[in-house]
Amino acid sequence: MTRGRATTPGQEAAVAGVGTFFLHLLTRTRDLGGDDTVFALVVQRWLDGGGVVREIFHPHHPLYNPLVAAVAWLLARFGARPLLSDVGAGVSAALAGLAVAGVVLVLRRSGVRPVVALLVGALCAVSGGLWLFGTHMEVYALAAF
Repeated sequence: MTRGRATTPGQEAAVAGVGTFFLHLLTRTRDLGGDDTVFALVVQRWLDGGGVVREIFHPHHPLYNPLVAAVAWLLARFGARPLLSDVGAGVSAALAGLAVAGVVLVLRRSGVRPVVALLVGALCAVSGGLWLFGTHMEVYALAAF
C-alpha cells in the first residue's frame, strides 16, 4: 500500500490553526458585560465617526481595537454588518488559531513527531485560557499570539 505525500510542518500548523479558528468561531459566546462591551462600544463609536478616544489605542493593548475596527470596516465594505462583538470574537478566534499554529510549527521544526505536535496544539486550543479569550471579544488572544 502506498502512502500519500508527506505533509510539511507548515501545512500541519495551518491545519491546526484553521481548525482552532473555526472551533472557536463556532463556539463564540455572546455573554457580554465585561471589557468586551466597552471595547465594542469604543470601536463602534470610532467607526461611526465619533473620533479617536483614548480606549481605541489602549495603552496596555494598542493593537486589538484598531484590528477589530479594520476587520469590521472591511466587512462593511462587502455589505456585511455583523454584531461588533462577533467581529471581535472572530478576530480573537483568528489570533487563537495563529497561536496554535505557531505552537505546532515550533514543535515540528524542533523535531517533534507530527502526532505529538498536533496533539499539543489541540490541547492548547481547548485549554481554559485560550478557549476563554478566543471565543469572545477579548484582547488577551492577541497576547497569546
